[in-house]
Amino acid sequence: MLPKDIDVITIGRSSIDLYGTEIGVSLADASLFRSSVGGSPTNIAAGASRLGLQAALLTRVGADQMGDAILQTLNQEGVDTSAIKTDADRLTALVLLTVQDRNNSPHVFYRRDCADMALCETDVSELFIARAKSIVVTGTHFSTPKVAAASWKAIRLAQVSGAKIIFDIDFRPSLWGLVSHSDGAERAGVAPVVRDAFLAVVDVADVIVGTEEEISAAAGLPDTAASLAKIRARTGAIIVCKRGAYGCDVYGGGNAGDLEAPVQGRKFEIEVINTIGAGDAFMAGFLRGYLRNEPLETCATIANACGAVAVTRLLCSQDYAYWGELQTFINRAENGATGQALIEGIRIKVPKDTGDIFFLACDHRTQFRDIADRLGKGYSRFPAFKRLAVQAVEQVRLTHANVGYIVDAEYGTDALFDAGRLGIRTARSLEVPKTRPIEFVTGKDVGSALNTWPQNQIVKCLCHYDPNDDAAILQTQQDRITQAFDACQRTGHDFLLEIVPPEIDGDREAAVIKAMGQFYGLGVKPDYWKLEPFSDPSTWAAITNVITQNDPQCRGVMVLGMESTPSEVSGALNAAATSPRVIGFAIGRAIVGAPFEAWLGDSIDDQTAVTQMVDNFSRFIDVWQQNRPQED
Repeated sequence: MLPKDIDVITIGRSSIDLYGTEIGVSLADASLFRSSVGGSPTNIAAGASRLGLQAALLTRVGADQMGDAILQTLNQEGVDTSAIKTDADRLTALVLLTVQDRNNSPHVFYRRDCADMALCETDVSELFIARAKSIVVTGTHFSTPKVAAASWKAIRLAQVSGAKIIFDIDFRPSLWGLVSHSDGAERAGVAPVVRDAFLAVVDVADVIVGTEEEISAAAGLPDTAASLAKIRARTGAIIVCKRGAYGCDVYGGGNAGDLEAPVQGRKFEIEVINTIGAGDAFMAGFLRGYLRNEPLETCATIANACGAVAVTRLLCSQDYAYWGELQTFINRAENGATGQALIEGIRIKVPKDTGDIFFLACDHRTQFRDIADRLGKGYSRFPAFKRLAVQAVEQVRLTHANVGYIVDAEYGTDALFDAGRLGIRTARSLEVPKTRPIEFVTGKDVGSALNTWPQNQIVKCLCHYDPNDDAAILQTQQDRITQAFDACQRTGHDFLLEIVPPEIDGDREAAVIKAMGQFYGLGVKPDYWKLEPFSDPSTWAAITNVITQNDPQCRGVMVLGMESTPSEVSGALNAAATSPRVIGFAIGRAIVGAPFEAWLGDSIDDQTAVTQMVDNFSRFIDVWQQNRPQED
């Protein structure tokens, strides 16, 4: 008997969705799009994983970059992708959609002979299904014989292994050929072929979930009440009827017969931006409660909350709530909050760091110019060196996990391209060097500029900040850092804030801690902090306390190296490594400074420069790992 180590396996559609980011336009008028993984089963798996369930997806994706994007995203979300097949003969499905108004979201599905519709019985493993506590089968995958056979095989195996069978009706008339491709957003329709396919699944399901239109499609009747009664007459399954803003009705069942009175959970008053994908978020929430044996009223409340959070955001699974977010949302509602007050300050934090991270910082501009001026050299070779630094990071990545690269676009655009092509985690400098008050390389309109930066680039900002500065400078500094943070919140970029205290004698540690508190007081919550290598463990304890009190979702602190050698910074790294909030380092001059000067002065060649950077970088990582307390 295999252990039931998977809470839920979802089966069926998987696509890349391109969302029009302009709210209130038709697809014909949309000009800006943002990509997200999509398809009901894919959304449910990602949403369930964010809520703490061990979720897996059974589908196919194309052997293309869109398929790679789905796999990468799901792996990042913690979804088991071991059963996803890569189809070399078909493309990953694509969907175009936009929010034209509150009740109209045009869809165009590009799914003709797509990868997920080639799922077949041989893709369904008996051993894999046996590991699951439940499976979710979805409506579209009963629309053609091949995918229907795969879904039915999964159902039969689930029956043998004792897994619960959940039927998400997920009815899309256009995907059954009942309406034109231009009517992809249409949800309503009654047809014998759909009714017969769905009722067969209804008869074996433990849980049936659908909107009022989907319940009608499954029963083959236009009236929702009559459709619910027809389904109850056939099955004792739990029936969940989603009613949009009115929450849901949950019929607990137990035996086929007359329809009983429904159970309802808490409803949430919220401003709606986009209803696309809210039903999949709802399903993920219901599964969280159902598979944790919660009362049906609790299951309904969790599901309603997940759907409510989803309608306040644009994308599907990548904008769904995490369990911590959801608990905050529900607690606020129980305390009387409604509307914007329910979601104010709640952030989406995609897990990214599974261990310590180490960045080679090569975003130097004024330092490189100073060296070049001293050597009597021009600046034209700077871009070539920054590309050599990418090669060094790539070589270090062969032996050390979680390494990354920080670079500027002034001299490092080609290096950014190289790092992106190689899949190296990258942070990109936002600040104009040595400016105080801080200025941005993007100009004043940071948000618009960041829309051109890849989502996976961390926005890094160095701020020379004195918390005791005169009022005018301090206000400008605070306004601009707030502006940068707010822009990252809108665009979805991670924000790395580096605080450099004033170059004066005094308590630099206290200055940094005070500065962090001031920014938190302004609502600025960096995803990462970058701080200098303080050698006193009590300083790191104080920094840890500031972060824990103000932003438990912060990813952590990276230690910078100044111009220290590995041996000189060893004590500081040892002190920092004792803090659970310190997750690694981002060191630059101590790694690239000497190799750059020798290379620019023609004392060493390209390969030697790369080798020296590799050696320097590796030594710092070794020092860190030697000082990091080992887990038991």
